[in-house]
Amino acid sequence: MASPLHAIARHVRRRAHRAMNAARGGRGVRVQGDPQGRSWPIAVSPDGYEDLRYWLRYEAATFALIRRVWQPGWSVLDVGAHHGLFSLCCCRPGALPSRVITVEPSPAALPLLRANRAVHSKLDWTIVAAAAGASEGHLRLHPGSIHMLVVDPALHPTQSSPASAVDVPLTTLDAIAEKFNFTPDLIKLDIEGYEAEALRGAHLTLQRRPLLVLEWHPAMLRHRGLDPLRALDPLIAAGYSFEPYEHPELGVLPAPALSHLPDRDIYRLLCR
Repeated sequence: MASPLHAIARHVRRRAHRAMNAARGGRGVRVQGDPQGRSWPIAVSPDGYEDLRYWLRYEAATFALIRRVWQPGWSVLDVGAHHGLFSLCCCRPGALPSRVITVEPSPAALPLLRANRAVHSKLDWTIVAAAAGASEGHLRLHPGSIHMLVVDPALHPTQSSPASAVDVPLTTLDAIAEKFNFTPDLIKLDIEGYEAEALRGAHLTLQRRPLLVLEWHPAMLRHRGLDPLRALDPLIAAGYSFEPYEHPELGVLPAPALSHLPDRDIYRLLCR
């Protein structure tokens, strides 16, 4: 729990950031992409400043990877977009604009996602308020931490209960690509143990060989009774290799080598 002084400081910063955003004509507050100043600044809604500072620390390796592999003008599909912070990494000032589609089902996350989107009003950025799965329809999900939704309430037991479940629209990545005439160059997929279903719904999209930044959740998949390696079957069938980029000593791995990785709850993979 934050101390009273910490809460006061956050409140003062938020008021200052709202004033700064107003002075900049609604173009947000700029945050340096890393503490060393080696990357371009990220413009964010004033209400998203504290959020971005937190995720820049927690997901530092993924932010660094996206800054490294992203190229100006690329089409980006951000699946499990949360508040859209990884999409913001693809909004480099002065660069050829990217086309961005963010996919996020959480009613709690969508207001801040839309606020961050509004900061980049000239960007071709579409929000799809749905979950990504293997088919069209609806899906019952459960609140997790920090505005997330999860497929099983036991995956975030301190946050979820069966009574708090919400029904959300369910679509496929192939359907999104067809609807918006969209061919992604880069996909970021982080959907809390539901990656097996989303990848099954991306057969045609994966045939185009986009780069994929994947948060792979072996522990959550096993909890759901699934084989974590089989969850990657659509990528394996499409000929992808896997780089656990938080562990560069492991190098680039073929699919069979993933079964010999040390047991961890999460692996963050660059899939080529």
